[in-house]
Amino acid sequence: MGCTFAAQKHTAKPSHTPSHPPHTRRQHYSFDINVAGLAPISKAQLVQDLGWVAVPGSNICGGYYEEPLLNPLHQVVIPLQQSRTVINSGGVTYTKKGTSYLNNGVVITQAGRKLTSDSAYLYRDPQTQQTTAIELVGNVHIREQGKLLIGSRAHIVLHKHAGTIHNVVYRMAAKTSIQHIIHKHGFVHVAFTDLNAWGRALEVKQLKKGLYHFLHATYSTCTPDNTVWQVYTHKLILNQATGYGQAYGAVLYIKGVPLAYLPYISFPINHKRKTGFLAPQFGHDNRSGYYFGLPFYWNIAPNYDDTITPLYFSRRGGQISNLFRFLLPHSRGKIYASFLPDDREFRAFRDDAMLSQFLTPNVPLNSTVEEFNRLKRDSTNRAFISAHDTTIFNKYLSAGINYNYASDDYYFEDFGHYKGIPIDQLHRESYFHFNSQYVHVSGLFQTYQTLHPVDQPLLASPYGKEPQIQFSANSPITDGFEFGVTGQFDDFVHNRTPGESKVVIGHRYDVRPAISYPFKDKNFFITPRAQVDLAEYKLGQDKTFLQNNSGFVGDPSRAVPMIDVLTGMTFSRNVDIFHHDYVQTLEPEVYYLYVPFRSQRNMPLFDTTQPALTVADMLSDNRFSGLDRVGDANQVTFALTTRLLDAHNHQQRFQAQVAQIYYFENRRVELCDTVNCKQSLSSLPQNTSSSPIVGSLSYELDPSWSIHGNLSWQLGHSTPFAQGVMFHYEPDPEHIFNIGYSFSQFQVPETVGGVDVSRANQYLGNEPRVGTLSFLWPAPFIQNLSFVGFANYDFNSKRLLSNFAGLQYNSCCWSFRVVFSRTFNFMNAINNNNVYNQTIYFQVVLKGLGQVYTSDPASLLTTNINGYQDNTLIEMPRFV
Repeated sequence: MGCTFAAQKHTAKPSHTPSHPPHTRRQHYSFDINVAGLAPISKAQLVQDLGWVAVPGSNICGGYYEEPLLNPLHQVVIPLQQSRTVINSGGVTYTKKGTSYLNNGVVITQAGRKLTSDSAYLYRDPQTQQTTAIELVGNVHIREQGKLLIGSRAHIVLHKHAGTIHNVVYRMAAKTSIQHIIHKHGFVHVAFTDLNAWGRALEVKQLKKGLYHFLHATYSTCTPDNTVWQVYTHKLILNQATGYGQAYGAVLYIKGVPLAYLPYISFPINHKRKTGFLAPQFGHDNRSGYYFGLPFYWNIAPNYDDTITPLYFSRRGGQISNLFRFLLPHSRGKIYASFLPDDREFRAFRDDAMLSQFLTPNVPLNSTVEEFNRLKRDSTNRAFISAHDTTIFNKYLSAGINYNYASDDYYFEDFGHYKGIPIDQLHRESYFHFNSQYVHVSGLFQTYQTLHPVDQPLLASPYGKEPQIQFSANSPITDGFEFGVTGQFDDFVHNRTPGESKVVIGHRYDVRPAISYPFKDKNFFITPRAQVDLAEYKLGQDKTFLQNNSGFVGDPSRAVPMIDVLTGMTFSRNVDIFHHDYVQTLEPEVYYLYVPFRSQRNMPLFDTTQPALTVADMLSDNRFSGLDRVGDANQVTFALTTRLLDAHNHQQRFQAQVAQIYYFENRRVELCDTVNCKQSLSSLPQNTSSSPIVGSLSYELDPSWSIHGNLSWQLGHSTPFAQGVMFHYEPDPEHIFNIGYSFSQFQVPETVGGVDVSRANQYLGNEPRVGTLSFLWPAPFIQNLSFVGFANYDFNSKRLLSNFAGLQYNSCCWSFRVVFSRTFNFMNAINNNNVYNQTIYFQVVLKGLGQVYTSDPASLLTTNINGYQDNTLIEMPRFV
C-alpha cells in the first residue's frame, strides 16, 4: 500500500550531512559523443527519455516534445517556498527522527514540479523534525514546465530551487509558454514548440532558480533523432535570468566529427539581450576586396543598446560603424553612423577619372563637367549618417525626425544601401502633427541630398520645403451644412543639379474654403460642394532674372472657384460561390466637376505633376498633384464598383472598379514652367472628349492566391496608356510565387525645371515596360531545401535591372542561405555594355549557438519576394 507524507515549509538547515546511498547505474547504450564517466546511450532510448514524438511533415522540426501538464491551464503557480509537498511511495521505512527510506517507486509533487525515482531517502532538520532534503536513487526524473532532468542519483532541497543530479540526460526549452494541448491515452500532454536544448552531463547543479552548472556536458538544439551538431564542453552554464549560456573548453561536432575547438563561447538561450561579441562578418566584394568585421553588442540598459562594428576592407582600409537604438516612454528611434578614413580605392578612382575624364571606360562620355568637378572636390574620408525618431506626446500631438547624409555621390555604389534607403535620393525631414476632432495642423522641414555620380543617369534635384505648414478645419454650421477650410504655406529651397542654371525659389500661400451639404440615407448619398482656391507666390529672385529667364512678372496669384457634386448608391445581395456565402455589392457613383479656366503659366512649378489616372483620381477635384496648378474642368465621371464580402466576417475577397470621365470642354491648363511654354508635359492629351477607361481588379477568393491589376485604355488607341498586373500564389509560407508586369505610356521631356534630363531618358526609355518575377519554392526530393529568386526586367532596354538567385535550407536546429545578386549600375558608353554591381550573400546558423555570414540576405529577400518571412534565423538582440 502507498503512504502519503505532507511536508511543510522549513527554513532551518539540517545539522548533519546525510550519507549517500549506493550508486545505481543506468543501463548501457551507444552514443555519438562519449562523455567521460557516462555509459553510452542509444538513439532510440534518448528519443524516449526526452519525450520526442516524430511526426514527419508536421512542422519544421518534424515533431514535438511531449510532457505532462503539471498545472491546470491559466493556474497561477505559487512560489516553491510556499508550496505544499506531497510524497507517495509503494513502501516505506519511517522514523520520527533521522532518515526515512522510501522504495517501490517514489513520486514527489510540488507546485510546478514533479520528482520520481525508484527509491529515496528523506532527511529531517534535527531541531524541527521537518523534511528539508531528499536523496533520490535510481531512474530519477525531475520535471518542471519546459525542463526535464533524468539521472541516476539526485540530492534535492525540497523548498528551494537547488540540488545536484548525476549521470544526466536533460532538456530545456527557450520559452515555457504552452503552445498547444495534445490528448493521448486519456492524459493531457503539452508540446513546447519553441527552441529546445538538450544533452548529457556527468553532473548538473542547480544553484538557484534558472541557474544551472553542468560538468562534462553536451549541448544541442537539434532533434534527438537527427543530431546535426553538438557541443562538448568541460563546463557549461545556462542562466535563464540573463538569457545566455557559457561553455568552457568546448569542441563543436558536426555529424559526430570534431570541427572546431572553442576555449570559451557565449550564446543565447532565449530572447534576452546581453553585452558581447556577435557573429563575425567576412567575405569579398568586387569594389572593396576582402573584408572582415567583428560586431560588438552593448546592452546599455533595458531601453538602450548599441552595436559597434569595426570592418577592414583589403582595398580601402578600416571602417567603423555604430548603431544606437533607444526606446523611451513616448518615443523610439535609432542613430546609425559609419566612417572610413582615407579610402585608398576611392582615391584611385577619383584620380583616374580626373586624368582621363572621357577616355575611362567606367565613365559615360555624356557626363557633365560639373559632375567631374564634384568628384574632384570629394574627400577620401567616407561617411554616412542616418537618424530616425518617432515621438507620440499624447493622442493629439506627435513628431518625428528622418535624417540621412552621405559624404559623396558614390557612397552607396561602394557600400550598398542601408535599411532600404534609396541609393540616389537621401531624405531629410522633421515634422509634427496635431489632430483633434475638428482641427488638424502639421509642420514639415524637408530637403533632399541628391547623388550625382558620373556613371549614373543625371537625376534632377527636387525642391525642399523649409518649412511647410498645413492646416485644415471643419465644422457643421446648421441645417445640415458643413464648412471647411484647408491651407498650406511652403518656403521652397533648392540644391542645384550639376549643369543647372539658376532656378526660381520662393514662398507659396494657398487657402481653400469650402461649404457642402451632404445627404445620406441607407443606400444613397449626395454631396454638393462649393470651393474657392486662393493662391499667391512671393518669389525670391530679383525681378530682372525672373522676367529674362522665366517670363514671370511680379508675384503671381490666382483665385479659382470650384463646384462639384458627388452622388452614389449601394445595392447588395447574398450570393453563393463555390459553396461559400458572400455579400455582393454594386456601387455606382457619378461625379460632376466644374472649374473655370484661369491662366497659370506665370506661376512656377515647385512640386506639381500629373499622375497616372486611377479611379480615385477621377473622383478628385484636381487632375494635378501639388498646389501649383488647378486644372480647369467641365466634366462628369461615371464610376462603378462591385465587391464580394465574406458573409461570416465581412472581409473583402473581391473588388472590381471601372471609371471614365466625359469632358464638355477641352482642358487648357498645362504643366508649363514658363509663360512661353508650348509643349505640354502632361501624360494625357488635353483635347479628347473622354478620358481613358480606367479599371482595377483585386481577387482574393482563394486564400492561396490573389490577383491585383489595373488598366488605363483610351478608346481608338491600339495600346493602353498604362497597365499593371500582379499574381501572388502562397498556399503556405514555404511555397511563394509572384509574377507581374507594368507598362506606362507617356512623353518624356528633354528638360524639367530648366534641367537637361535627356541623358536620363536614354537609360529609362520613353515607355517603361517592366516585368517582375520572384519566388520561394522547395527543392524536389530534398526536405527543407528551397530555391529563392527575383528578376526585374526592362523590356525596352532589354536588360535585367536587378536579379538574384540562391538556395535556402532551414531545419529545426540549423540553416544556411547563399544568394548571388546583381544590380544594374550603368551602361558603359565606350562599348555599350551593361555594368552591374555583384554581391554574394552567405549565411550559416546553428540555432541557439550562433551564426557566420558574409552579408545578411534577410532584407534583400523580404523586400523583393512578396510574402517572404524570415524564419531561418535567431532574432538579433531586441528590446524586451
